[in-house]
Amino acid sequence: MRRAVRPTGLPLAVGVVAVGSACVAAGVLGVLAVGVIRFQRLLLADPVAPPPDAALP
Repeated sequence: MRRAVRPTGLPLAVGVVAVGSACVAAGVLGVLAVGVIRFQRLLLADPVAPPPDAALP
């Protein structure tokens, strides 16, 4: 029966870097998604009505 070999050295480092990069990418995508949603809500919001005095000449 073959024993499982624990990853050491370069494969372990590559795995840690890959997982870290994936976490950073997920965080960046999350922040961008929240920003886009807020920006769309801002654009779709009703414009603020001008004060009544501004309509008078």
